[in-house]
Amino acid sequence: MSKQTRLFAAAFSFAVLGASLGVGCKKEDPNTAANANATATWGYGPNGGTAPPATTAAPTATVPPTNPTATATTPPTATTAAPTGTATATAPAPVDASVLQPLLTPLAAQHAKGAKPDGQAFAGSLQQGQSLQQNLQLAAGGARCYTVLAVGAPSVTAIKIEMLSNMPPLPPVVVAQSQTSANPSVLAGSPNCYKNLLPIPGMVLVKVTAEAGSGPVMAQVYSK
Repeated sequence: MSKQTRLFAAAFSFAVLGASLGVGCKKEDPNTAANANATATWGYGPNGGTAPPATTAAPTATVPPTNPTATATTPPTATTAAPTGTATATAPAPVDASVLQPLLTPLAAQHAKGAKPDGQAFAGSLQQGQSLQQNLQLAAGGARCYTVLAVGAPSVTAIKIEMLSNMPPLPPVVVAQSQTSANPSVLAGSPNCYKNLLPIPGMVLVKVTAEAGSGPVMAQVYSK
């Protein structure tokens, strides 16, 4: 074998060996495989078929524009109207006590014998059902004896006098009252004047009510 022939045989052997090594070491590109799978799945390739469906984007939510000039307003405050037909208590109208004093003096001589005025007289012009009130502290242990007298104008036909306990938080209780509602009216007239027999002073409220009629009324507490 000539030298040229030997070189040709060696070159051919290296070519065959290189080709064999190239085939044996070839690796599959994963991207290529994925594309091949995608082509097989959707039927789209060099031989025809339909294209893969287009991907539809999710609709974008529309946010209404903000009005920069809008300002928050405070809701109106609810107001409750006063119910109609509700009676409103009114204080007795003032009256000149000197007008009724001449009527009270002879009454005291008859029903409060030996007693003197305890505090100031109280008076007012009353409508039927209205009352005059005055606080009174009773002496402890029956040390003093009390009488209350009330007189009104002829237009007042019935006057009631009550003495109520006034010691909060205890509820008021009637401890004495006039025997009849008349004009004039007497509570605990002599000799049966009222005494506080408790060993402590007692606070009471003297209440004089026009039970019938209306007009000026005057009352006075006496004690001895």
